[in-house]
Amino acid sequence: MNCTRTVETIDRYGLQQRHLNKHRYAVNRFFTNLQRRQYHSEIAEQYQKRFLRYQEKLFTFLQYDGVLWNNNHAEHAIRHFSQYRVIVNGKMTELGLKDYLVLLSIYQTCRYKNVSFFKFLLSRDREFDRFSPSALRTNGLPVVDVYPSGFPWPYHRFHKRASKSQRARVKEERRAQEQALAAS
Repeated sequence: MNCTRTVETIDRYGLQQRHLNKHRYAVNRFFTNLQRRQYHSEIAEQYQKRFLRYQEKLFTFLQYDGVLWNNNHAEHAIRHFSQYRVIVNGKMTELGLKDYLVLLSIYQTCRYKNVSFFKFLLSRDREFDRFSPSALRTNGLPVVDVYPSGFPWPYHRFHKRASKSQRARVKEERRAQEQALAAS
């Protein structure tokens, strides 16, 4: 099995099953050879058993679109938790830990979906998909309640009396904000 070719395919086409399917034969051949072979060292036998035990799970990215081929995302998520553990010096309550894990989960989901964590929290929305770049193009920016209730919006008079050129400028600024939001 040549892992370099698999990685080159991923780099070229992404995680699409139709392009990765050609590597399944090499993976099957690898496991067939691994099963037939007899190792003499204890550590080699342990690895052989481990590979064969997780054979179905190791190469699932070849069978399904969008399944990651490495564990970087999981390790990155664990890193945030380990940093939190260092900050609180191991002194955490169950309730505080649960709250932190919920926020961490929301933060990670926002990062993977390319959504601003802060804006998502301010919106009080529960749907990440409303913040996706395609949803922003069709529905406009989600409403973000920045001011307390009853507090007047500072530019409401400007928008009511704006000339065509001012409205065009505001529209252009909004488009730039949407693009920046989609990029962040």
